[in-house]
Amino acid sequence: MRVDSGIEKVVVFIGRVVRGEFVPYGTGFLVATIVEDETFQTIVTARHVLDWIQGTDDIFLRVNTHDGNFRLEETKRSNWICHRDKRIDLAVLPIHLSAGLFDILHIDLEQISLTDEVLKEHDIGIGDEIVMCGLFLSRPGEARNIPVIRAGVLSAMPSEEIKTEYGFHHAYLVEARSTGGLSGSPVFVQTGLWRSYPGVQGNVIPKMTTGGLRQYFIGMILGHNTLETRQDSLEIVRTIDVPEEGAEKERHAKIIPHNSGIGIVLPVSYIAETVLAPALQAQRRKAIGDKRKRQGYTSDSAGSAGRAPSTKADNPSHKEDFNRLLDAAVKGPKSGPRTSE
Repeated sequence: MRVDSGIEKVVVFIGRVVRGEFVPYGTGFLVATIVEDETFQTIVTARHVLDWIQGTDDIFLRVNTHDGNFRLEETKRSNWICHRDKRIDLAVLPIHLSAGLFDILHIDLEQISLTDEVLKEHDIGIGDEIVMCGLFLSRPGEARNIPVIRAGVLSAMPSEEIKTEYGFHHAYLVEARSTGGLSGSPVFVQTGLWRSYPGVQGNVIPKMTTGGLRQYFIGMILGHNTLETRQDSLEIVRTIDVPEEGAEKERHAKIIPHNSGIGIVLPVSYIAETVLAPALQAQRRKAIGDKRKRQGYTSDSAGSAGRAPSTKADNPSHKEDFNRLLDAAVKGPKSGPRTSE
């Protein structure tokens, strides 16, 4: 499987700063929402990545810049918006990262998402190849972020809900060994060899195709399933020295939970219903309207202006409005195991 390096540009690292040093916890990625020709940015990650960052309200993004370095962007935990259904391991943040400063691309949810219609049209299913891109904790990169690629196949479709850290929801199962740091990574499925993007439109990844072969965004990695029974797990035998003279060494066997190699992927539908929720879309339109008023813009019909990402300053109660309108997106529970990354 050949993966174009452009996929790395949708990824950012999420963590905290301790004594002036960035400590990575997980992965996030950028999506773009187009409203009346305006581009709005949103960072998406797994909620448990934020929950792991304890004792501070400061959540930092480590983002690559065009000069070959990275820059830390500070956000506040209180500004992140979680899915209204608390069983869904998802958090998003409307943000503005300058494309002139940052070396970034965005996923356009409305262009490359794996919808039911696309799935049927291209007969996508178990055995198709997938790829994810995110943080490898042992090597985040010194001068700039260096995401890693992990590849595999679709193992199971989200036909039944499974149990995750926060509750029950639908999820894909993928044969791809997810490890610490990959939580929050975007996952793509491809209908054939992934060789290159056909060209980037602005700073948004368009519908991707290579000789009729296409790739689609299917969701976000949450973690992996572990094997914890004696039958399925590795038994590690350790020899322990006993300090007393003449005493024999002790041997202790311990069952070590083993990564099953089955990753759990939150479907794109949960991400789309959050990022494209009516409340956030309303805030984006309000930002457009406010900008046009400041510019003295008037129009007798729908039009377009410059680019102005939505911010909390446009509406101090945006989070409350969003949560109220997102109630309709809530889904219900059923079963299945997971260990988060």
